[in-house]
Amino acid sequence: MIAELEIFYKGTSYPKEKLFIDSDTLQGILIYMVSRLSYPQIWTELIFIEEYLPDGVMMSNRAFYMIMVKASCEYLINLQARPLVEENKNVQ
Repeated sequence: MIAELEIFYKGTSYPKEKLFIDSDTLQGILIYMVSRLSYPQIWTELIFIEEYLPDGVMMSNRAFYMIMVKASCEYLINLQARPLVEENKNVQ
């Protein structure tokens, strides 16, 4: 992830010691990372993981990051589906 972050911030003038990643910034970074993956089964695996995780784990930081990755996948899926919806509106 560190290498991906460095690629993400490459070409910016931000000093490394001043970089702070809040949840909104993390979401954007995760969307970027997921969009670059050649891993089509990620959505299925996230659903299985979420389904079978114990409740105690679902309340942890690990689950937070998993949910953030899943939200990134949902964003990308919706982004791909959006042009089809707009095309259908124009046809009717």
